[in-house]
Amino acid sequence: MTKGLHLYDVIRRPVISEKTHGMAEVLNHFTFEVDMRANKIQVKEAVERIFDVDVLDVRTLVMPSKRGRRGRKFYTRSKAWKKAVVTVLSARRSTCSSYRLTVVAARSDIRTSRGLMTGRTPEEKLR
Repeated sequence: MTKGLHLYDVIRRPVISEKTHGMAEVLNHFTFEVDMRANKIQVKEAVERIFDVDVLDVRTLVMPSKRGRRGRKFYTRSKAWKKAVVTVLSARRSTCSSYRLTVVAARSDIRTSRGLMTGRTPEEKLR
């Protein structure tokens, strides 16, 4: 991978919502939060190697930052992040189960919602 991004640095976490879950089941579209520096080629390589599937298409978009209020005077601002919608050739059962495993791992300690890492790759965690 170019630009100094490791395979597991490209994909930060899966995006889980009712909409993305429906897209994964019906249309074979899987949605991930990816690094802002990653391009479509890097996302395709990462998904193909991590999940062992054939990727047909990758669509990326930058989700804008949002401003929220805390009280009367204080504002908080979320960072902009990049989302990738990956179309898979055929979603086998193993793809869906590995997608769910990634969800569990993303919620535990591989990465948090803020994108922090514990420093261990999933292969190291299995040892």
